[in-house]
Amino acid sequence: MFMVQEYEPYFLPMNTIAALFQQSYRFPQFQLFSTPLLRDFFKLNRIGVFSKPGADKNHAVFRNAIQKFKPSTNDMRDRERRILFYARPEAHAARNMFELGMMALAELARSPDFDADKWKFYGMGSIGGASKIRLTRDVVLEMMPKTDLQTYTQRLPHHDVGLSLMLTPHPSLVPLEMASAGMWTVTNTFENKTAESLRDISTNLIPVEPTLEGVVAGLKDAISRVDQYDKRLQGSRFNWPTDWDDAFSPAAMKKIVDFLSDRPTLSVPIRSPPNGLDSVRAAAAGHHRPAALYHRRKPVREP
Repeated sequence: MFMVQEYEPYFLPMNTIAALFQQSYRFPQFQLFSTPLLRDFFKLNRIGVFSKPGADKNHAVFRNAIQKFKPSTNDMRDRERRILFYARPEAHAARNMFELGMMALAELARSPDFDADKWKFYGMGSIGGASKIRLTRDVVLEMMPKTDLQTYTQRLPHHDVGLSLMLTPHPSLVPLEMASAGMWTVTNTFENKTAESLRDISTNLIPVEPTLEGVVAGLKDAISRVDQYDKRLQGSRFNWPTDWDDAFSPAAMKKIVDFLSDRPTLSVPIRSPPNGLDSVRAAAAGHHRPAALYHRRKPVREP
């Protein structure tokens, strides 16, 4: 079973490791996809189980649980206006397009129709600690240090506009959490991650093309609607799990348990720790122990 959390080759330049990542999807496997949008990308491009017949029985989809927020109009009124950028300058997070986000924020800060005195810029997500980055002579972006989950959950509803980019098919969880916290959230499209599919998740999402002009236009759109508190609250309540008990549908769980309890013989040897498979099966079955999970198997011969 392959838990597919992203299309992994997009993490890398086109090199040997990327080629090996591509090959990994061609091994015999059951694919467990993080979000329907990612699954649809694999289906559209005939990758992995979708490159041959029988894909329906050899995959399942779950939706990662996001943090739960309770925004209110009190969080939104009578305070400074805040833009929050998911700012990850580290090389391992290149898909989050830090440079494009910074260029767009600097362009916004220079715009003659933007009232910089009414807005503060903040960045989060970097492992580099607190610092300040100058956008213009008079406007700075304050990079917040990495925080614990409780502080993160408390802080998010006290921002008005979010910017979170990712040049991959996965929708990313950060823009969903920004939207759930009551923020107008600018995020980018990518192949089948269309504007329509993102707005179907939450009306607080403002999908844009991953271009400088697109991101700046999205930020200006968000700023123009910042006082629409009722719409921001309405968009914060969307159908997405906030509890891991709800992340896997009954249909997905049945597929997973059926596969693990009647695993086909693969053409490559598999190393697993003693009792490891039984532990996985028990967890996947919600700690129930059906007899089907305990039939005897021949041990795999180790090379």
